[in-house]
Amino acid sequence: GIPLRCSLAKNLVLAECDAEETSHVRVLRRATAEASRGKHERESEHDWPVWAAFSGKNCHAGHGGDRIGGSDPVRGHQSLHECQELCLAHEECDAVDIYDTQDGQEDNCWLLKNINVDKCDVHQQFSLWLSPAYEEKLGKYRPHKWTSHHNTNC
Repeated sequence: GIPLRCSLAKNLVLAECDAEETSHVRVLRRATAEASRGKHERESEHDWPVWAAFSGKNCHAGHGGDRIGGSDPVRGHQSLHECQELCLAHEECDAVDIYDTQDGQEDNCWLLKNINVDKCDVHQQFSLWLSPAYEEKLGKYRPHKWTSHHNTNC
C-alpha cells in the first residue's frame, strides 16, 4: 500500500492548497484566549473566556461525566489554564476536572465529556470547570470545530 504521511501546520489558507485526489486535510479551528471577537470576546491580552466553575465536584463514569481516553489523567502537573487549553484543543472535551494535589507535582487534570453536574461526586479537592461554549449538559456548541477537506493537499 501507499505509506501515509501526516503533517502538522498552522496558519493554513485553504484557498492556496492544491487539489490532490489522494489527500485529506483536517483543520481545527480553536477558540482560545487569542480568539477573535464573538462567543469568546476579550477586552485585553490577559482576559480568558469565562469557564463555569463548580468547586468540590468530581465527575467520572457513572457519576456525571466521562473521562476522555488518553487523558485519564493528563500526564504531568498542569495549571488550570494549561488544562483548559488542552480541553479546547480536544474535539470531544466539554469540561476539565482539576485535583488539588497540594504538592504541585502529581497528575491533576482530567478532560471530560457528557457532563451532568448534578450527578458528579462531591470531593473537596476537585474543581469542575465547564467550557465557555458548553450548553445545558448537551455540549452541542463547542468552542472549537474540526472540518474535513477531501482531495486537498496543503
